[in-house]
Amino acid sequence: MNKYKVMHDILLLMQTEDHPAFDKCVGICGNFTYILLETKPGYDYSTTIQNFIAYLKRKVKHWHKYSGNIAYPICTKHNDPEYDSNCDSEFEYCTNINKWADNDYGNARRELLQFLIDDLEVKINVKE
Repeated sequence: MNKYKVMHDILLLMQTEDHPAFDKCVGICGNFTYILLETKPGYDYSTTIQNFIAYLKRKVKHWHKYSGNIAYPICTKHNDPEYDSNCDSEFEYCTNINKWADNDYGNARRELLQFLIDDLEVKINVKE
């Protein structure tokens, strides 16, 4: 199976936010791993996760809300004159227990997820 198709399928399951392996306390990377392990028994997990992390690191830098911190790409404080991408994005991650809450932070994570899904759909020619 195409590596981008596997990534796309996992992200679509994550997008529903109701998959049994989905955990609101972790972000996209953690949920990718949890859902992969649950839905693809016997699959080459290590390579798939490595491929996804490499893809994410390349792609997230092109997201219009990218924090500038590859480990914590989401930050909702871009308009704040005191904004420090390295501190604020990590602080937001650590202080938002529910990474997918119905707030600016959770909505930004959903936007990033949709950005990735849209890109993968182009890569696997799903979009018309």
